[in-house]
Amino acid sequence: MPSDEEMKILMERHIKAIADHARFKLERSSDLIKHFTQVAASKGIALDSNSFSYIQTIGIVATSPGLARKLLGIAPSERDGLFAYEEIAGLLPPAQFQEGYFVGSDFMLMAHPCYRNIQAF
Repeated sequence: MPSDEEMKILMERHIKAIADHARFKLERSSDLIKHFTQVAASKGIALDSNSFSYIQTIGIVATSPGLARKLLGIAPSERDGLFAYEEIAGLLPPAQFQEGYFVGSDFMLMAHPCYRNIQAF
């Protein structure tokens, strides 16, 4: 069994490998990021390299205050400043096999993992 020090070194290597992989994916996606940055700019949204991250289970993610509101051109109608599912689905079709994703021509809108789904099951 590895010692505590060996485990610490392994963990540091693992964390570095994840960060290196994220940088690689972001660099490899530079054309996609540039295109989306231009789409966002056309809607008055200023994005820079710090606006993008790579999440291993999701892919390239852009974040900026009010990003969804500005991209969609609508104001949130639900409490806590949230959008209604129906509002988003009326503008962007829901992804067929990915719950909480909406597909646009230049981007996918992703619901926050803690979103409230008010539909009854």
